Amino acid sequence: MSSKNDDDPFYRLQELQEHQYNPGYWAERHPLGFPLKRSRGLWFLSVIEIFLYIPTFFLTLWFFISKRDDYLIAPLFVFGVFGILAFLRARRFKPARLKETESPAADDTRNPSRKHQKKQRPKRRKDFH
Repeated sequence: MSSKNDDDPFYRLQELQEHQYNPGYWAERHPLGFPLKRSRGLWFLSVIEIFLYIPTFFLTLWFFISKRDDYLIAPLFVFGVFGILAFLRARRFKPARLKETESPAADDTRNPSRKHQKKQRPKRRKDFH
């Protein structure tokens, strides 16, 4: 993609539709929706994952210590790794909070000259055909 079309959503959608069945096209590019953006939904799912994997890890650890069965080593390792990955994923997906002074709606001074130009232009007539 050229740099001028990076922000154009229609161009990106058209490109995705043209190359959706060409797996080699996306080798050095990112398709739509990747990388994932921080959102409350993804963060909430990651927190649910933490609450599933970490207690399961400790329960498996308790069974392993009390029974001394060797077949519990693999699940213990798997749940430990998944718990750590879920914790790291939750930290990555946690949405950033905007301060009230940093919100774009609170202070709209991005381009004051454009507002001034817009006021000077004549309004379109309502009977325009």
